[in-house]
Amino acid sequence: MKKLMFTSLLVSTLSLSASASITLQSGQVIGPDGAIYDGMSPQTEAALLESIEPGETRVGVVNNSFYVIVNDEITTVPLSDLQSLDSDSRLEYIKDAIKSDYLESGSIELSDSLNHSEVERELEHQSSELESEMERYSSEIESEIAKHETEIEQELSKHEAEIENELSKHETEIEHQLAEHKSEIESAHDNGAEHDDHDSDGHS
Repeated sequence: MKKLMFTSLLVSTLSLSASASITLQSGQVIGPDGAIYDGMSPQTEAALLESIEPGETRVGVVNNSFYVIVNDEITTVPLSDLQSLDSDSRLEYIKDAIKSDYLESGSIELSDSLNHSEVERELEHQSSELESEMERYSSEIESEIAKHETEIEQELSKHEAEIENELSKHETEIEHQLAEHKSEIESAHDNGAEHDDHDSDGHS
């Protein structure tokens, strides 16, 4: 099943070992098989579809992505894409994602070839139920987005502290090295002065 994933600047890095890492774009996850998926793994999709009645509309949040199930098709959108949108814009954004998924997968079975007007009619048919689900779930979405923002801020703060520590450590090392070099230079200068004094005494 294909997913529509909108471009997002936010990326997160998952460390797999001390020597290897995989960079995930916002909304991507690593499945049990080790492959990268947009929104959720096939196993999660299957579990969600099994948990609902045929034709049921459902919305929710999983793996930092908002999902909506319409006509047994799952569409996911990264929460980071919804953060800056008001409730109306958010709903339109999600509708556009569903529409694009329908057009891409051809999941609406009609006698004529699939086109935008047919998708619009199908979405209009589902719209009231989707809006009702969105309204019911609105506070939970806000909570998830707030949690997402907090996690991002914590990550940035953590990295900022690490950077500051590294810089401070580096500065300390530089100061220590400079002090050692200064001591060596002064020692060499003193030895040179003593050598000159000995030479002067020898000549006198």
